[in-house]
Amino acid sequence: MRFTPALLTLLVPVALQAQVRETPRTVPPPPVASPAPVAAPVATPAAPASTGPTFGFALDLSIEYGGDEVAETFFTNGESQKMLAGQGGTLAIGGIFRPRAASPFSLRGTVGIKYVTTAADNADIKMTRIPLEFVGSYGFPNGARVGAGLVHHASIRFDADGLGPNVDFDPATGATLEVGYKAIALTYTIMNYRDELGNDFNAGNFGLQLLWTPGRK
Repeated sequence: MRFTPALLTLLVPVALQAQVRETPRTVPPPPVASPAPVAAPVATPAAPASTGPTFGFALDLSIEYGGDEVAETFFTNGESQKMLAGQGGTLAIGGIFRPRAASPFSLRGTVGIKYVTTAADNADIKMTRIPLEFVGSYGFPNGARVGAGLVHHASIRFDADGLGPNVDFDPATGATLEVGYKAIALTYTIMNYRDELGNDFNAGNFGLQLLWTPGRK
């Protein structure tokens, strides 16, 4: 035990002083133990943020309205419904590219289906197209975004479902603009269709877009 040497050191001089008083002894101080070294924690360096290009998934759901009249459906109750060249709902999927993760610039490419029908119960009168879009966007720190790009429609077809002639249209290319906040945006598309008989139709439209890009606020 550590206190034993100190106790013996104190008793021995006392005994010697009782026998030989003229021989004083110097008592050495008890040894002082040095503190054990303590290892300092080593900080783990944080992983560096990605500085390279990033790719992500994009889902686009839009509703658009506008353009020239393509057909008009008359119902037995006396009402009617017009179908416009730029009218329809679009569901598209694709990808989004950024030069780096924190970049405000992005390039989005999608492909989908655009569809519009009527309220007829006895026939499936519809117009379908396959839209391809390439849009460059700039996002602001407050969540606002603006974008512009090209849109191409293929396989454009009006189907009267036996109540009239079906009409095919040539593939068409136009321009699209969008202004929004986070996932929601207003869009405007400039485009013209030409049918198989050479008739031209304005297919321009205004739209409301819901854009979902996972992992992006």
